[in-house]
Amino acid sequence: MEQRQRLPLVLLGAAQILAWGAMFLLWVFALPLIRGALGVDERTALRWVGMGLALLAGVAACMNFALRRIVMRLGAWATHAALLLIAAIGFVMIGHAHQPALLLCGYVVVGFGWASLANLPYKIILEGVEEHRIDAVLARFNLTIVVPQISLALSFAWLFVHIGARDALNLGAGAMAAAGLILALAALATSA
Repeated sequence: MEQRQRLPLVLLGAAQILAWGAMFLLWVFALPLIRGALGVDERTALRWVGMGLALLAGVAACMNFALRRIVMRLGAWATHAALLLIAAIGFVMIGHAHQPALLLCGYVVVGFGWASLANLPYKIILEGVEEHRIDAVLARFNLTIVVPQISLALSFAWLFVHIGARDALNLGAGAMAAAGLILALAALATSA
């Protein structure tokens, strides 16, 4: 693989690690965050998390139908970058919500990034890698999904004690924004 092709894929991998780490932080810390932010008991907080995740998944499912048209207009790299930056805004909304409506809006906004995260990296790889290398590249690429989750799972207790739920979501917002910025750089690198 020539250097011009390799750099964007390395950037895509770095963005994946950050974005999947951010999603894992959301999944793990949403319940304690919502409990404290809304001042509700665990059962009620669990209902809000469930509604939020259902909205996130519903938006992502609907967004899948629009992705093709957006990618045709902007390109896969730019679309993926923009949607992850939008998702970062959703993380901030969730992390600072003191009202259920703002909380649910945050989940809706994160849903746009989730649609992209679940689809566009694979499109980018399939279009940018020679056919005989796809299996090897996808095998390595899948590590960018599980490694951040394993790392964060192993450090969960430390994160919970030393950082707390709100700061964990802020960390997730920063990671998602960094992922979007890295992809924006990759989009520029591939268009040059």
